[in-house]
Order: sequence, then structure tokens, then C-alpha cells
Amino acid sequence: MATSVILLAGDMVFLQTDRFLSDPEKTMGLMLTVCAVMITLIANYSIGREERFGYLILLRHEMQREELAYVNAELHRISSRDNLTGLANRHSFEAHCATLWQQTMAAGAPLSAILIDIDKFKAVNDLRGHLYGDKVLARVASLVQQSLRGKDDFAARFGGEEFVVLLPDVTEQGALIVAERIRKMVEVAGAPAIENPLMGPIMATTVSCGVATCLPSEDDCIESLLEASDKAMYAAKRAGRNRVCSGLVAPSKSAAPRTEPSERIHAQGELSRPRIVQKVVLP
Repeated sequence: MATSVILLAGDMVFLQTDRFLSDPEKTMGLMLTVCAVMITLIANYSIGREERFGYLILLRHEMQREELAYVNAELHRISSRDNLTGLANRHSFEAHCATLWQQTMAAGAPLSAILIDIDKFKAVNDLRGHLYGDKVLARVASLVQQSLRGKDDFAARFGGEEFVVLLPDVTEQGALIVAERIRKMVEVAGAPAIENPLMGPIMATTVSCGVATCLPSEDDCIESLLEASDKAMYAAKRAGRNRVCSGLVAPSKSAAPRTEPSERIHAQGELSRPRIVQKVVLP
């Protein structure tokens, strides 16, 4: 545009100072110059408009891609997370199980599972209502997440008032330590505050934990590990709740028999009297 203005000004000066042109010829020359400048300006505007339009189209596509990526990530998060607790849901857990089993088997490392069940949760729901029960679930889930060792540990809501933790490259002794930490944290801080004091005293929240460890192989499966931890958890229930029990994964027929060392763990909050962890051997 600046170039066109300079050319127009130069032509006007030339036409005014040229003595060989008549006035009509100067007028005609001025009109032609103005038309040429106008055509140049319109052409430049059209070219600039096309460039601006192309940039806006490109910008819109970029924004749409970013928005689509965000929506897809949000949908994946929603589909893989439990809305109430924020932990992974059952579907996400099953997908992670398959991957983790293959990884630990390839590395020749042990895999431990902790199954956690809130004690007398139905009584809490019946006495305090389901809204308070939801608060208990969210509080326990938060404490379970805080009890993990790092990013490799995986916690999920298994269903109802049950949670499950997978610990890759962790022995039974290490898994028992994590389970006891979860049990103790829930015992100390697992009961949310009651907004209405007329509802009565706060009910203590405790959990029973079942621990099992195996060395993943082609002969075993993740279901055997979960079954062992589930039976150990029910053994903890039968033994009085608010405790940790460990179970033995039944070896496959083609696998060599395995022996498990005895472990000691604090149970029922009696820190001065450690007890032998109850072993549950699957038939």
C-alpha cells in the first residue's frame, strides 16, 4: 500500500510539472494513475485476504485438533476412573492387570496383590445413610492411594466397598508392610467427621486386608493371585476384622512346589504384641 501511494504521488508531481501535456491529457493521466493504484490496492487486499483466510482456517483446524485431543483424554479418564473415589475402575484394573502380568513375567519379578474390604460397611450405611457411606469410601480410597510406595503401584476400586492394590516387583514381606500401613491409616483417619452432632458418635472405620504374592509365569494367571488375596481377606474377617492376613497362591500342576516363609505383622492396632500372620493355603 505504501508503494502504491508513493507511485501515485510521483505521477501527480510529474503530471503537474510536465509542460508538454494539455490539461485534458493531464486529467486523463491522473485518472489512469488513480485507477492503476486502486487496482493494485484491491489486488493486494485480495491476496492478503486469502492469506488471512488460510491462516484462520489453519488456526481453526489446530484448535479443533487440540479440543478433540482434550475431549478424548477426558473421555478416557472418565471411562477408566471411578467417579466417587477417583481411583481406577474395574475395567481399567483388568486392562492394567494383563499388562502388568506380562511385564513382571518378562522381568522375572514377583507381583503382589492386596485386597481390601471395609469392615461392617453395611452397618455404616444403615446407621448414617448412603451419603456418609460415600464419604467413607472416598476417604478410604484417598488413604489407600497415600499408602502406596510410588507411581508403579496401582490401586483400584474393585467393587462395592472393596479395593485392590497391585505391587510389581514386591515380595510378600514388602506387600505386608504396605497392607499394614493401609490398615493403620484407615484405623486412625478413616472415619469422616459428622456434620450433625445429633447423629451420635462417629463409628470407627477399619479394613481387613488379604495379601498374596506370586512369580508370574505362563503356568499361572492373575486370577490365581486375586483368588489367594481374596481368601486371605476373608480369613482376616473371620479372625476378627481390622487385620492383615496373607494367602498362598496355589501352584499349577506343572509348576514346582513352593514354600513361603512365615511373616509377622501388627494386627488390630496392638503394636506391642506382633502376631503371626495367618496363612491361607488354597486347595
